[in-house]
Amino acid sequence: MSQIIFRQINEGLPEGWIAGAHWYIEYHDDTTWVAPKGVLYVFVSGDRAIAEYMYVVESERRKGIGTALLNAAQERWPGLGWTEAETETGAEFLQTLSISPGWAPPERDKELKD
Repeated sequence: MSQIIFRQINEGLPEGWIAGAHWYIEYHDDTTWVAPKGVLYVFVSGDRAIAEYMYVVESERRKGIGTALLNAAQERWPGLGWTEAETETGAEFLQTLSISPGWAPPERDKELKD
């Protein structure tokens, strides 16, 4: 059985970062209660959220973990944006799901103005 856990990061942030604006979303199954098989890092400001980083353990890729993390994040934050992929594997993942990178926050942790 798998479980997705949302962790809001309020402590241990670099100086100047806003507590509560940073989220780790973790994918666990019955064998991974110590370390997740996949993580998604999301930055949230107001009603906007952007996925900045995703990692799935190499041996666990192509098993739906990244998609499960994405679906959970999109359910919580409709209109979730994405940064550019940093790896070829990441670019392929986004392309497979027809996701285009969109809305990048102007600078980390600055309030967004409409």
